[in-house]
Amino acid sequence: MYSRMAKYYDKLYSFKDYEAETEAVINTLNPFMEHGRKSLLDVACGTGMHLKCLKEHFSCQGMDICPELLLIAKDRNPDLHFTQADMTDFDLHETFDVITCFFGSIGHVLTLANMQRTLMNFTKHLKPNGVMLIEPWHSKEEYRVGNVNLLTVDEPDLKIARVCTSLAKDGVSILDMQHVVATPQGTEHFLEHLELGMWTDDEFRESFAHLGFDVHIDRIRDRGRKLFLAYRS
Repeated sequence: MYSRMAKYYDKLYSFKDYEAETEAVINTLNPFMEHGRKSLLDVACGTGMHLKCLKEHFSCQGMDICPELLLIAKDRNPDLHFTQADMTDFDLHETFDVITCFFGSIGHVLTLANMQRTLMNFTKHLKPNGVMLIEPWHSKEEYRVGNVNLLTVDEPDLKIARVCTSLAKDGVSILDMQHVVATPQGTEHFLEHLELGMWTDDEFRESFAHLGFDVHIDRIRDRGRKLFLAYRS
């Protein structure tokens, strides 16, 4: 997963404004943060772009299951500690004030049971009164089957075209991302097959409530994607 795509990831997602997203995250967290609460774990941290911004506000660590993405994250943030692990069952033997999981990454756990197991594991790694900030994958209601997507990169020595049609089966979104990449060394074609679970807002609310959390829903500015802020009232 993402192994072939990793070195092109930041090029393909260059449209993301990580500084603006971090500002939105800080604004969402501020009402729930007490003085001195500064530790943050970013789960599914990818190439470490959010952490590059978040470390200006928190003492951060990153975690991801993909070694190729982690290598980029470590190079970008040599001052931070990173762990390669699965979000459903990692054990870092420490707790944090904030745990984040952005860009729909929680969808990679596929099933409702695994999503609930993941949230339980996040809870185990939270300090008392700590908070979780989750950007979910598309919900069942919002996902558009048959949506055709094209992303391109057009630089002097790098051309990329990525095409994908959004499919779904049994509550799981299926994305076969076809990449054509041209560099001065030649042209390559590869496929990244992704499957992500989809859940309703109520399923998330019930899962958080079972763990003793209330949920505040916010939106990421300019993209309209949801943020679930889970906190103990």
